Amino acid sequence: MAPTPPIGRNDVANLLALIDDPVVQRLPPRAFRLLVNLMGLAGAGPLPDRGRLAWRLHLTESALARDLAPLVAAGRVEEVRDRVVLVEFASCSSPSAQEATATAVSPAPKSSTDAGSRERTRAWRARRRSAAATREAQPCLPLVSLVQGAVGPVVTDVTACDVTRDGVTAGDASPSPQGVTREPDQGLASVTESVTGVTPRRESLSFQTPEGRQQTQTLRREGVAVTGRDASPDPADARPTGIVPARAAYERFRALYPKPSGMDPRKPAEQEFLRLVLREGIVPERIVAAVAPFAEQVRRDRVEPRYVPASARWLRERRFEDIAESPAPAAAPTSSDPWLAPVIARLSREIGAGDAVAWFSRLAVVKRDPHRVTLAAPTRFVAETIEVRFADRLRAAVAAEHGVGGVGITVIG
Repeated sequence: MAPTPPIGRNDVANLLALIDDPVVQRLPPRAFRLLVNLMGLAGAGPLPDRGRLAWRLHLTESALARDLAPLVAAGRVEEVRDRVVLVEFASCSSPSAQEATATAVSPAPKSSTDAGSRERTRAWRARRRSAAATREAQPCLPLVSLVQGAVGPVVTDVTACDVTRDGVTAGDASPSPQGVTREPDQGLASVTESVTGVTPRRESLSFQTPEGRQQTQTLRREGVAVTGRDASPDPADARPTGIVPARAAYERFRALYPKPSGMDPRKPAEQEFLRLVLREGIVPERIVAAVAPFAEQVRRDRVEPRYVPASARWLRERRFEDIAESPAPAAAPTSSDPWLAPVIARLSREIGAGDAVAWFSRLAVVKRDPHRVTLAAPTRFVAETIEVRFADRLRAAVAAEHGVGGVGITVIG
């Protein structure tokens, strides 16, 4: 093949034809990249010698020779002395040239293609436009409403909608679809919706019975329903949904919640609190009322701050449901021994009436002198528990009430 002048930079037709050439498409990636680079360099004039060409392409001479071998075998490049020359594209794009060089590039048989990449792209775009036009030409789907108490279903095609403050009202209805019988006395009078805050909706349907009476059917969805325009309110469904009261309740919750040792970010906890109140309909005062006993239990049991969960986790796991409301204050615990009565009363104020009654109400004085008192517990378990958990508080209460510094505990029997 005779060498030809370099391909011009603006010769876009030849470049596109070269890309669509099936022989070029079978080239290795490195050889294809080299061919495109050679075409770009040829636009500025004849290609330089091998050494300078390798320098221009940022390749070593051995790498240039390796990548040129597939191009020479495919007939797209010729080596003339120490220079590389691009072959005329018109000659190598003919069917005879393609058949002669296809075997040198790849032994696989040449695949038959109906069109090039540009034709396939145009066909794909045409199919997209056709599908979009078909969807736009399709009519609206019919609105089918099954109303309780009516003789048959009411089928209407919604062609227009009026948006008002009270909701959405269906406009004029077209005739019923073919094959569906529509009774003249049955019609959908109005469809109204009312939404407050973020609570679920309640829909009410007003329709006429065959006798001509106006009736209202209320459809309730899952969750806490709210009152529609044609429905009466349900006192059991009342829930505070305002964002301002919910945020105020969270501030009270935040002030009462015990401080954990780690980080307790405010934003996740507030979002979880608002989700419980606004979306799930939980009364915020229920959560606030549950956090006070939890904080008291943490303080009474001396729970280490590292074991206190973050407030967001406490809310997410709904731990407030496991805490009963605070019971009424218990009466001051009493003891059968008058000497222990003031001691137990003091302990009830310090550790709580429940623990004071559980651990100290059954104690008895078995020996007493000005410097030491010996108390008897009903079981060994009670004696050991008092010694481990309340020994310091018991000694302090006895010293404060009776001035006795030594306290001993034994077991009856």
